Amino acid sequence: MAESLYDQREAAAKTAEAQLLAARDGLRVAQAEKAQIEAQRRELSWRKANTEVRAPADGIVSRRTARVGALASAIAEPMFRIIENGEVELEAEVPEAQLAQVRIGQPAEVTAAGSPRVSGRVRLISPEVDKATRLGRVRVALEGGNLRIGAFARGTIVTATGRGLAVPASAVLFADDGAYVQTVRNGTVAARPVKTGLRSAELIEVREGLAEGELVIAKAGTFLRDGDAVRPVLNRDKVVIDAR
Repeated sequence: MAESLYDQREAAAKTAEAQLLAARDGLRVAQAEKAQIEAQRRELSWRKANTEVRAPADGIVSRRTARVGALASAIAEPMFRIIENGEVELEAEVPEAQLAQVRIGQPAEVTAAGSPRVSGRVRLISPEVDKATRLGRVRVALEGGNLRIGAFARGTIVTATGRGLAVPASAVLFADDGAYVQTVRNGTVAARPVKTGLRSAELIEVREGLAEGELVIAKAGTFLRDGDAVRPVLNRDKVVIDAR
């Protein structure tokens, strides 16, 4: 009786051991299937991520070349062009002679055909000047406005400001010893040396040598000499000087 019971329990133990080994093998198979499914899931997620086009920044889409069903390529033309944060810049060309006066942060005003004037500031100055045109490139960041990409515009950069006395550019004569103007005092022409400052297209600042209210010949030239007698004649809002 005892020997028969021992044989039954030994057979049950071997059966349980075989079932344990089978269960372990089944667990390893299940783990392998899980790893395979996880790899498939990662591959599907990667493929899905490649089908989504995400912008690197917020902005306005200015150009779109993507087509449904087309293949994207790193060496092809970009699918989208985005104006980051809707910011528009003016790429201006500045003559070499004036480029040295331009500084980053200087205020500017830009006008384009059919658009109101827009304010801006110099954001970038190119370190290179074109060898053929002798022009340098300056980027002006615009503050608002409704300018379109690719439009032609004209800008004015304020390189310096000042408050003082100014005379017409045609009134200033230049000689070896410096600049001078021709004034009229008691009906007589008198040359006056002056020290000039800021200049614009039509006006020149006079920092020294001339007082406010003094009469200056607007179009000076060699036809008037120091000591000539003249007679200023008021003509509306202008003063006309006749030689005697």
